[in-house]
Amino acid sequence: MEDLVEVQVVEVEVVADGRDWHGRFVKEHKVPKIWREKFRNVYKGKRFSPITEFKKGNITWNRGKEHFYVKGDKNPMKRPEVRKKVSEKNRIANKLAYLKDPILVKRVLTFRRPNKTEKKLIKIFQKNFPNEFKFVGDGLFVIEGLNPDWVNCNGKKLIIELFGEPWHEKEEAEKRINIFAKYGFKTLIIWWKETRNKKLLIEKVRNFISINSK
Repeated sequence: MEDLVEVQVVEVEVVADGRDWHGRFVKEHKVPKIWREKFRNVYKGKRFSPITEFKKGNITWNRGKEHFYVKGDKNPMKRPEVRKKVSEKNRIANKLAYLKDPILVKRVLTFRRPNKTEKKLIKIFQKNFPNEFKFVGDGLFVIEGLNPDWVNCNGKKLIIELFGEPWHEKEEAEKRINIFAKYGFKTLIIWWKETRNKKLLIEKVRNFISINSK
């Protein structure tokens, strides 16, 4: 006669977000009620060590330390001269990094796609100046860490840049023109406001090509 096996019946409760045997959350996971009571009392009244609490995120890294930043009007970054100084410092640092590793520019801009205004100009150039300019704003063409938007593809050293007034200043445009000029390139700056008038824009590009084709 086979031995009888005593089977203990436990009450099972369906929990909306229970955990599996590995501690992972499982939707509609069935956890026996007696197990829940047992697990609830395991760590009751106990605390982890400071190191463990830090690893679990219960203690922040800067608890009890003096904050290194300043809020409100006392923040130095609120002052325009400080922001300009920091921006120029970062610009120089990035430029030096690009000069040391030109491939870095290509990697940074590899997945860049033309924005709405650039797509508009691409269509205008293809229709009115076919096979004249190619969009290289994705890092395909770089000079001293600077990546222009369009470059002439017919052997002429011509560059076209699209600048938005809120993000670019005239001083920046002059710097880029001078840097490209060192390598024999003529640069045309198109400001975003000029893209509103298609007729004047086409005439401006046509004159740019005509003057520099002699």
